[in-house]
Amino acid sequence: MSSAVPALEFGAMTEVIRFLMEIDKLKSVQRRTKVLGTQRQENSAEHSWHFAIAAMSLAPYAGKDVDIQRVIQMALLHDIVEIDRRRRAGVRPGGPRRRARSGSRRRAPPVRHAAEATARVFHRFMAGI
Repeated sequence: MSSAVPALEFGAMTEVIRFLMEIDKLKSVQRRTKVLGTQRQENSAEHSWHFAIAAMSLAPYAGKDVDIQRVIQMALLHDIVEIDRRRRAGVRPGGPRRRARSGSRRRAPPVRHAAEATARVFHRFMAGI
């Protein structure tokens, strides 16, 4: 089974659709965390979704200087780099943040094309801002 995104054309939305198809691969990235009450490992898509729902649920308890929409966006975007990072063999030097930044180079253009605001949130997250 190929992991390549099929060559489909959707006019002006082609890059956005390709990006959405690519991030679907997060469902195949297994994490170490077990799903509560099971022995099954959580995948990155589930992790990001749960993180975003937690942020929404805890919003009433956040300080007024916390931008919950930004937190939710970061929750949904933070593991995109895992698609490429997990695909590589071995561990590269520099720690997780450096490895994640390296992986973000490939992910950034489609995100930027899809929505400038989303790209800014993603890059701010990767920069630790």
